[in-house]
Amino acid sequence: MMRQDNFLHDYSTLPPEAKHQVADFIAFLKTRYGARNGSKKNLNLLMSRS
Repeated sequence: MMRQDNFLHDYSTLPPEAKHQVADFIAFLKTRYGARNGSKKNLNLLMSRS
């Protein structure tokens, strides 16, 4: 399981272009999974699988 603090540290070390790609991917996931049961719940599920 990926912990939130590990994710934030990894994210903070990325170059700016990679951070934009992460933000784009999160936006994609919100459109794909967010409409079903709420984006926060599904994002937590995705994070726990990492």
